Amino acid sequence: MSLVIRWNRQASMTVALLAMSLTPTCWVVWTVWHVQSPLHARAVETALSSTLGARVRIGSVTHPKPGRMVVRDFVRERPGSSDDGSGFVASASRLETTREHNELVVDVETLELRGASPRQAVRELVAIPRDDASNAPRRVTIAVERCRINFGDGLLFELFDCACILQHDAGGPVFTMSCRLGEGATSTRCEATATRDRSTRLTSTRLTFKTMEGPAISTRFLDVFLDAGGWFGPAATFEGELIVSLPDAAEPSIEFNGTIHDVDLGALVASRFPNERLEGRARLTIDRARWGDRRGQGFGWLEARGEIVSGPGSIGVPLLRSLVREMGFRAAPKLANLDPSRRDLDFRALGLSFAINPDGRIALDGALGEQNAPDAVLTDAADVLARAPDRPSNVAGLIKTLHASANPPAGSLVPLTAESKLLMTLPVPTDAEVMPTLVPTDHINN
Repeated sequence: MSLVIRWNRQASMTVALLAMSLTPTCWVVWTVWHVQSPLHARAVETALSSTLGARVRIGSVTHPKPGRMVVRDFVRERPGSSDDGSGFVASASRLETTREHNELVVDVETLELRGASPRQAVRELVAIPRDDASNAPRRVTIAVERCRINFGDGLLFELFDCACILQHDAGGPVFTMSCRLGEGATSTRCEATATRDRSTRLTSTRLTFKTMEGPAISTRFLDVFLDAGGWFGPAATFEGELIVSLPDAAEPSIEFNGTIHDVDLGALVASRFPNERLEGRARLTIDRARWGDRRGQGFGWLEARGEIVSGPGSIGVPLLRSLVREMGFRAAPKLANLDPSRRDLDFRALGLSFAINPDGRIALDGALGEQNAPDAVLTDAADVLARAPDRPSNVAGLIKTLHASANPPAGSLVPLTAESKLLMTLPVPTDAEVMPTLVPTDHINN
């Protein structure tokens, strides 16, 4: 009997020893099989989709060591997020993540971002700091060697050496990025910040972009928000700060300060108002310009302050006469004796400081430096051709200036055209009686 008991005891110990020895091996074998199976890739897709708030697809996933994951053929897309039903796509052939405590570190070699339109792409990008990402790490650090952003409408940009941080704090998520536009010695370092603002009735995202070091960058970057190429010409460049407020359910408001170089005055004036001529290259310095809701009058410019300097160039004689008549500029006496058939007047330098206020008033002065009188605006090789107004000016005068001719129609009637509608986005004077009336062109002709 004792022999049987001893044999049972030995058998039990042997089985227990085998189980203890084989269990870790079986677990390792099962883990290796599971990690390499499509089921694990689908589980990673589900987890990433929940964290990123959009559908995620991956080709494969590996784990070189505990806490580190390598994902290949990563695609994040939000289908149907644009007006035409197409989506916003982010893709990378390879990305590596490392989790350390409550921080996630992501390394990407090449990242591709693509949207159907600039408006959709920007809204998707600024949605990165999501309020509802409760299962996301408190801090995410992202390093991208090269990032290609396709905003749609032919707007394609390449960023290099991007260093990004997404921080989830009590006040809300904050996304910051430092990157280079361009390669080598001609690159420009830029910084961008996106924060969620819940202090107002409409929750919004505040996006700030500014150039930091290096040469000015092409104004094509501003085409994401406005027709900068159409206004300033294809060769224009800028340096400064752009602030965009994007409410979740409303139109964006924009604020800009900085300098725009190589402005094509022909694109700025003549291309928008074909009857007026102004030619030359200029530097436009903007101290502050704000676009937003004008309290029941629709979206438009709230204010703009800065100065424009150019020379040499030429100005149309009818435009100069309209500036004198409608805006109060003071022309040199010799201009009264110009040949009536003359259409253009050459100038050596043009310098004008301006301040368009929210109430529609415009303050104008010279900006030609200490070598000229403070009110000098336009000069030739020897004399001052025009001086700034010595009386108040307003937006109404500017509108009539750009639609005036040598013999303007009586009264304050202005043709209802695309150009005049564009001018009506300027601040409206508080005295509504001074504003011109927009009427169809055929009414004026009759």
